[in-house]
Amino acid sequence: MTKQPPAVYLLHGSDEYSLSQSVAEIHAHLGDQVAAAFSTTRFDGKTLSLNELENAVKSLPFMTERRLVVVEDPLASIKGKPQQARFISILDQTPSTTALVLVVNRDLRFKDGNSKKDHWLLRWAHSAGNQVYLRSHQAPRGTGM
Repeated sequence: MTKQPPAVYLLHGSDEYSLSQSVAEIHAHLGDQVAAAFSTTRFDGKTLSLNELENAVKSLPFMTERRLVVVEDPLASIKGKPQQARFISILDQTPSTTALVLVVNRDLRFKDGNSKKDHWLLRWAHSAGNQVYLRSHQAPRGTGM
C-alpha cells in the first residue's frame, strides 16, 4: 500500500529562492514535464476568486496522475471570517488528484513561539494532519548567508 501524498502544500517564509525551489520540486514529481504542463494552473492571489480556486482544484488532471495548482500570495484577497471559512472549506475538500501549493512570502508563525497566536492558515495546517505538507522557508541570516 502506497502512502497518499498530501493534497495541500503550504510553503511560507521570506526566502523567495527556496520557496520557488520547493514549487519546482513538487512540479518535478508530476512526471513527464511536457504532460505536467497541461495539468498545471498558476494563480496570483491578488486577483484570484474563491470560485476560480474551487474550480481549479476540483478539475481532473490531464495526462498525469495529479493536477498541480499553485497560488502565489493566496491570502491577498481573503478578507474577513466568511472568506477564511470558505477558503478552508476548499482546502479541506481538495481531492487527492490535486496538489494545491500555497506560496506565502512571509512567516506565518507568531514571533514569540505562541502557537495560539499563529496565523489562522497555519493553525488550520497543524490541525489538517497528513492532508497538508507544511514547510517554512526563512531567509538565511548572519553566517548562514
